[in-house]
Amino acid sequence: MTAFTNEKRTDWVNRSLTQILAVETLGREVGDATRKERLLNGLKGNPAYEFESKQLEIMKLDWDQLVAQLHAWEHEENYKAAKANLDNMAASSCKRDNLPWLRSRWTQASRLPTSS
Repeated sequence: MTAFTNEKRTDWVNRSLTQILAVETLGREVGDATRKERLLNGLKGNPAYEFESKQLEIMKLDWDQLVAQLHAWEHEENYKAAKANLDNMAASSCKRDNLPWLRSRWTQASRLPTSS
């Protein structure tokens, strides 16, 4: 079982955990080493996460730390994407909408008679 190409890290963790819990409800104990091995091998199946899975192998983390690190990386990735999207929207909105409006207001204001 490997992570799908369109699957996020946390989705893979949840799917993997669901499988582990299904095995445990049948009465078979799944150790920490087996959980980590399945999680990391599944990540290696997705080219986007292959490097990360190798990094996590080197780090020698336990299950909870491993899952926390995957969540942190995904949170950081989502934050960067959202920030880039907002920056792009603000830049295009400013260029497209606000500047012509300001220019027209400035032109209209400069044509008004001044009272002196």
